[in-house]
Amino acid sequence: MGDSNVARDKITKLEITSSISGHEPEACDTTSLYFDDLYLERVDPDYVEGWPVWNERISYSHTGYLPEAPKTALASNLNATEFKIVDEKSGQTVLTKPVKSVLTKLGTFNVLDFSEIRESGSYKIVAGETKTDPFRVDPDVWEASIRKALNFFMLNVAAHRFQAFMEHVTATGPVSMVIKESLLTADGTMQEI
Repeated sequence: MGDSNVARDKITKLEITSSISGHEPEACDTTSLYFDDLYLERVDPDYVEGWPVWNERISYSHTGYLPEAPKTALASNLNATEFKIVDEKSGQTVLTKPVKSVLTKLGTFNVLDFSEIRESGSYKIVAGETKTDPFRVDPDVWEASIRKALNFFMLNVAAHRFQAFMEHVTATGPVSMVIKESLLTADGTMQEI
């Protein structure tokens, strides 16, 4: 069926499971599932391989864009010759440009370049009937993503250090711990604050 890597033209099995990985002593050891209005429907398969963007969808930075940075979005087989950038707050169109079609080694893509947008705000891309969810243009647009990535790495380092500490505690016997406010530094050491 289409370009899918999975045969989706017939159903061979439907399985609904629940994984129980232990529980408190007072909790029960079974799970009951209740279903209401369960049905199957035919859908277009998702793209799972290659570079094309789904038909009638636009690929863009959901996090957003820096004001001075280039701003582009991609699509495949858009049913539009032009696109608009719409200010989410006012609903006003702030930019209209033609959709460019570019042939590459990876395929043919629709390119939507809206680098002219430099004012901070929340915007949507609209191309014919296809539109995106809102995205931001802002000097601090990457701050939340950077904080999340750094927190992820910090927690991994902290977990590694904690595991090594616990192995030491197990090997040397019980110890007293005083918890102080501290900061995990780039080299993985704790610094009091």
